[in-house]
Amino acid sequence: MIGGTANPIPVKGLSKINFLKNEFMSLTNRLEYYLKPTDEQLKDPEFSKINTILTAYTAFFALSEIGNNDKIGKLNASRIPDGTIGISVLDGGPTISLIASGGKLTTKKGLEIKSRASMSFDCLDTANGILNGTIDSYTCIGDGRLNIKGYIPMVDNMNKLLAQVPAYLK
Repeated sequence: MIGGTANPIPVKGLSKINFLKNEFMSLTNRLEYYLKPTDEQLKDPEFSKINTILTAYTAFFALSEIGNNDKIGKLNASRIPDGTIGISVLDGGPTISLIASGGKLTTKKGLEIKSRASMSFDCLDTANGILNGTIDSYTCIGDGRLNIKGYIPMVDNMNKLLAQVPAYLK
């Protein structure tokens, strides 16, 4: 086996195979249902709410993985000054903190007490439109639906990382 002439025979964990075939597949199918919506599904307010929350968590938690592991992501992460970016979706949406320290990123649920920068969406519909690419973020900044405060270079470099997320989620 070590010489590469034989395949290993799994002797432990065989009892967990059913989990991978049953519960895990059901879970991934359910996530795919919410994370790859049709236009018709997004018209349902409850579906849209769940889609927005799951998409926000997926996108913003992916920032740490991409920023810490991807070649271009590491470059973009290293350009984010040390500190915390507070991300919130008002009107019942999630709150997330992206913490930059020495070029490494960590994402946490909830808002840290002190943030150097913040980005807040005025409602779930705005967050959904921006995260799904159906609403222009600059228009939302201009009309007040997307509010950015604090040390703007942090948010600018975070958005460069955010642009990489769709390539990983395909």
